[in-house]
Amino acid sequence: MVGANEILQSDVETQYMQLRSQGNIQGTAEKVKCQILEGLLFQKLLYHQSQIDSVKVTDAQVDGEMDHRMRYSLVRQAPLKNWKSTIRNPSLRSKKKCVRSLRNS
Repeated sequence: MVGANEILQSDVETQYMQLRSQGNIQGTAEKVKCQILEGLLFQKLLYHQSQIDSVKVTDAQVDGEMDHRMRYSLVRQAPLKNWKSTIRNPSLRSKKKCVRSLRNS
């Protein structure tokens, strides 16, 4: 077990059989299976650490940051006489488009 992720004997055997069927075996079966297990342990360890290090962000935080950035951008682009009304009413369509692109990346 690495975190909540199991490594099963069948995982090692399956990978061993794949290597064997491809003719990619170099060394004894025991040595190759040990290398496979080491690779699986490393993968699971990286995955587990990524789960620990992940940053969790709420929808409210995303919305707030998008509002802030849109207002900043609009202030820089809007003519001086219209900037107050522009800042109070950022385009909902633009905001949704930006949020979608951030979530998909």
